[in-house]
Amino acid sequence: MDDTVTFEDVSKHRDAAVRMFQDQRQKLLSWIPGQAEVMHVGSTSFTEGLSRGDVDIQIRVRAGDYAAALAAIAPHYAVNPDGYTSEDAASFK
Repeated sequence: MDDTVTFEDVSKHRDAAVRMFQDQRQKLLSWIPGQAEVMHVGSTSFTEGLSRGDVDIQIRVRAGDYAAALAAIAPHYAVNPDGYTSEDAASFK
């Protein structure tokens, strides 16, 4: 398996990344009970720079809503075993 990562000017990915984020944001907000802040983060959230073209999304919820939010999100995305995970954070692909 080739683990080579290619970075390109973010402008090649930006429009598609913004559309993907907007689509995912709408879905996430419909699934997550309570209040959630859904943010486009990472290289494709910037107008200049280099990017692999992937879309990074951060979701913030109140501590008391975390378990319900995690349960709502988990059926829709695969767990990212290489991502950061703790008792109050999870990473998905």
